[in-house]
Amino acid sequence: MIGDAAQLAAEIDALAARAYSEIGVPAYLIGEDLGEETLEPATANDCELASTFLAMARTLGREPDAEMIAQLLELLADRYFLPSAQPSFSSCPAPHPTIS
Repeated sequence: MIGDAAQLAAEIDALAARAYSEIGVPAYLIGEDLGEETLEPATANDCELASTFLAMARTLGREPDAEMIAQLLELLADRYFLPSAQPSFSSCPAPHPTIS
């Protein structure tokens, strides 16, 4: 479910509040051979993520700029990749208490 523009904006705002400098950024390392002999067509899952990205951008109703692209990629990662992380990234505590 993509949601309406207000829902997407609220999710983007909530993600912007994350203190990545304290909780870290999850990373997935994927080896890829870019040699011509090994190129394969996109899978259905690749196309689904691309379609979801485009639908979210259209829902926000403006031409995507660099900031919007980064926000939508963060939102896609939060919705589709991070929920499967073990332990859950969103529930990980900061590595140390916040210094006031």
